[in-house]
Amino acid sequence: MKILRNKLLPLFVVYGLISCNNEYGLMMEPAAEIWQSGLCVAVPHEDYPYVLLMDDGDRIIPSGEPESNVKIGNRYSVYYSLIKPKQEDEVRKAEIAKMIPVTTIPLTYPDRIKLNSVQGDPIEITKAFWLGGDFINVEFNFKISDRQIKHSLELHYISFDEEYKELKLDFIHMANGDLPEQDLPAIVSFPLKSIYEFNKADTILIRVMQKNRQDENHYSFYGLKGGYVEDMR
Repeated sequence: MKILRNKLLPLFVVYGLISCNNEYGLMMEPAAEIWQSGLCVAVPHEDYPYVLLMDDGDRIIPSGEPESNVKIGNRYSVYYSLIKPKQEDEVRKAEIAKMIPVTTIPLTYPDRIKLNSVQGDPIEITKAFWLGGDFINVEFNFKISDRQIKHSLELHYISFDEEYKELKLDFIHMANGDLPEQDLPAIVSFPLKSIYEFNKADTILIRVMQKNRQDENHYSFYGLKGGYVEDMR
């Protein structure tokens, strides 16, 4: 198994297949095995080089040789099959067919001048924001060309309403002059420990620049913790 990294856009992680050894084949699943996908963080363990702590609480290790490129504390998306699905061991062995590094982006608290001056480029949300593994996670598509221009992502603090316990954030994609010629899927995670107001908020609203049906740029708010979705034309 190899971990593939996107050399064109180091910040982003392509949410697709990685190359597999012939041991696993390419997307071939034995009939008796159950395959599943999920997000995880590599954590230390006294008996293994690392353990993958899944967002659902499972702790798994590869059944074969551990991947040497895995770094403790980093986040990954994995496609795996438990060797003994019903076994309740603390650490469970699994065949891992795909393992993709996931970029984590901490919340930025910009000054008011920068907050009002940042103008991002549109993306398409494919799986809206959800909580998992002490992160806010999101899947999306963005437009790229073959010019090898690096894109960037930021999560900005907008405001916190003390009375209504409402936290507003801004998810910003910057194409940095790249042309929108083809879609590239990606996934990112935002650590909750970087969001100081998270535990005080009853509602979290995340603003995103997208295209509407008329192909015009517009803002949408995606809600967490009892929030809602609102189009900002």
